[in-house]
Amino acid sequence: MEFGHRWKTWVKECVSTVTMSVLVNGLPFKPFEMERGLRQGDLLSPFLFVLMVDILHRMLGEAVRKGRITPLLVGGDRIELSHLQFANDTILFYPLETETIVNYKRLLRCFELISGLSINFDKSNLIPMNCEQEWVDHVCSLLGCNQADLPVRYLGVPLGANVHLVKTWKPIIDKAPKKVGGLGVGDAVLRNTALLFKCKSNSTGKRRALKRHLQLNVKEQRVKAKMISGLTMEIGNERRTLFWKDNWVQGGPLKASFPRLSSISNQQGSVIRDCGFWDGLDWIWNFQWRRELFQCELELVHHLHERLRPVKLSTGREDNVV
Repeated sequence: MEFGHRWKTWVKECVSTVTMSVLVNGLPFKPFEMERGLRQGDLLSPFLFVLMVDILHRMLGEAVRKGRITPLLVGGDRIELSHLQFANDTILFYPLETETIVNYKRLLRCFELISGLSINFDKSNLIPMNCEQEWVDHVCSLLGCNQADLPVRYLGVPLGANVHLVKTWKPIIDKAPKKVGGLGVGDAVLRNTALLFKCKSNSTGKRRALKRHLQLNVKEQRVKAKMISGLTMEIGNERRTLFWKDNWVQGGPLKASFPRLSSISNQQGSVIRDCGFWDGLDWIWNFQWRRELFQCELELVHHLHERLRPVKLSTGREDNVV
């Protein structure tokens, strides 16, 4: 592949100087050197592996060009298809020709000798399509692999299943948010919907219109509930943000943090501007209650004021969804 001498020296150093230690009764034993390879989980390992399987790709292509392997011809354009690769997964395609299968096995053996990698045929499967069972048994014996039937899963995607059925794709859809969340991205469906409605809110300037649009256009209740509860307001002139219901203060909506005070408030549907007034340059909170407060509720009001103390209000700009 024409890598420079220095680069190859670096890689050889990483591979040839690896040491490992075995835990004995919970304590690491004396380290020992490995004959070759990297330790499991080494960040360099997948990059080196991709370089090696690229050699397999070139070997397969050369075998097709020289007529040693007969590929499948796919579609009206008769596209040649001999193999597909993804990381350490490889699919080999071949017609009902024993000679091609034998050459595949010879080529894979050569790849093992060149690369030092070992192909696990016990974990490999032959997936026949419209083949006689006698021929399938013969090929499985020849390759030393097992038979599998469609539909099967490849890289988590169903192959050979009815793509028009919802049940075919439901396991993938259910796993997608969790997989993406594991990468630190969060729920992809919710993130995407949130970005769309944030843009709509900033363009229309009306939060209630945003909620109505959300109710009309988002059918999945889980997404709808999280979207409405998860919208965050950046406070400006206090004209658009609901004091109790909106997420505008650290810790989430005040209705969730102080449900008892919210239930006895006369300002449940009021915006922030209606819950106080400006005294010169100072903002004074002015809450209105349906009845006299009990002692425990007075303590809750004190905690509410403490929650609101860090908030800095402004009159120079409008409230926005963030």
